[in-house]
Amino acid sequence: MSRSRTPQRQAPVDPRRWRQGLSVPPQKLEPPLDVTRGPGAGTSKHRPRAEAPERGMAMDLRPTLDHIVISVPDLDGAVGRFRSLGFTVVEGGTHEDAPTHNALIGLEDATYVELIAFTGGPTDADPGDEAASALGRLVESWRTAGHGLVHFALNPTNIGADIARCNRGGAPYDGPFPGGRVRPDGRQVRWCMGIPHTRSLPFFCGDITPRQYRVPVGASAIHDNGAYGVSEVTVAVPDPAIAETVYAAVLGKEPESDPRGGARFELEDAAVRLVGTGPDESHGISALTLWTSDPARAGLLPSAQTAGAHIELQYRPRAG
Repeated sequence: MSRSRTPQRQAPVDPRRWRQGLSVPPQKLEPPLDVTRGPGAGTSKHRPRAEAPERGMAMDLRPTLDHIVISVPDLDGAVGRFRSLGFTVVEGGTHEDAPTHNALIGLEDATYVELIAFTGGPTDADPGDEAASALGRLVESWRTAGHGLVHFALNPTNIGADIARCNRGGAPYDGPFPGGRVRPDGRQVRWCMGIPHTRSLPFFCGDITPRQYRVPVGASAIHDNGAYGVSEVTVAVPDPAIAETVYAAVLGKEPESDPRGGARFELEDAAVRLVGTGPDESHGISALTLWTSDPARAGLLPSAQTAGAHIELQYRPRAG
């Protein structure tokens, strides 16, 4: 059991100190309607609850995990390899404002894994176009990171308010900015984004078009290997003390002690664990743990089939 603790937070973190320590230089199926998620610009994927939470609904409306991004060298090859691991993979489409296309692994907890590949070199953004510059910085940080786990996203409660809260708490974000892609069936998908100044922080992704247009649900989220949700995202950070304070601002809650070391933030549908690394080591998302209902499929997936991503299937029976 982890125990709750409150870190000392006498003053906001200087965003310049955070960036110095963590930033990366810029350089087919139509899913069935999921009535638990409606349209709305930048709105949350929170599901209706049968009972009000003990501390009140307002306290419960915090960002939740949205998706995890894995950069792959070749999208078609990656789709085949992930399917061989027992995942159902759905074509996502082509992004409108970046030289990338993707495929998606939907999960029953309403999160998903995005396999993303580059279709061309860096695009020349107009320096006066704030949105294009921020998106270009984000995407090029993924290119610089190489293949494997490169980032993860949160689904906002209210993206404008969430970005403002982060900036007040010393976590620098830009936005909100629009984004989108075109699916193979021609349907346009729209969202809005909050973009951090470092890959060590998650980006925000809130839906403008109905969420089921973007996220695979139903049969598209059922997998032969029994994977059904995200257990934990592990993030490597150079200074855990600073990271705990900044992540508390981003997630809207305080961390708990993790018996393995580091700090852990329990979200509605998953956990984010922070682990310290050396200043010269890679920072950002470093591991992903998924729940599986099949004990025979539990274990670490071979990195040769995951584009180098550290992904573990952890056995847990389904609730009920």
